[in-house]
Amino acid sequence: MNIYFVDLENVGLKTLQSLDVSFSDKVFVFSNSSDVKKYCDQSLYFCLSDYPTGSNQADFYIIAYLSKVIEQLSKTERLVNKLVICTKDNSLIVAFEYQCNLNGIRCSSPFKLTKLNNVVSISKTDPSGCVILSLLAKPKPATDLHIQSKLSKPDFTRAFSLLIKEEKVKRSKKSKKLWVLASSG
Repeated sequence: MNIYFVDLENVGLKTLQSLDVSFSDKVFVFSNSSDVKKYCDQSLYFCLSDYPTGSNQADFYIIAYLSKVIEQLSKTERLVNKLVICTKDNSLIVAFEYQCNLNGIRCSSPFKLTKLNNVVSISKTDPSGCVILSLLAKPKPATDLHIQSKLSKPDFTRAFSLLIKEEKVKRSKKSKKLWVLASSG
């Protein structure tokens, strides 16, 4: 049997609707939306919504509820059940897996994000930033980056400013006119 923990505010209703859940599986959905509560009632899912609104409140509640579920599982149930976290939040996935591993329970995450091989993480929300970062294999002036990126001036300026603010790019130590990845000199 699988026990699903769905961070609905992170993955959305379409993800919940697309889960391949058998009748014997348990699905805990974390959301404060009344529409989601209705959907969960119709689907025989447990909607957990009695947590405060605010940053990471659902995440804290998921881990607290996970602890409660783990506590209720017998030794045999810990061996045969698998806990599944449905979220795109890497920090929540790490916390969830840690608790499962600590208690000897199999777990998985269909949305586990892969770690990047380079030191600079690429912004998930801004494809323009990805373009700029890909051009910085060697130090370049900002004007060359703008031309090579083929981005409009406003898009380039916005994306480049965000990369500077996120400390993903910096001026070269050798020449202040050149820009480099923050992980290099």
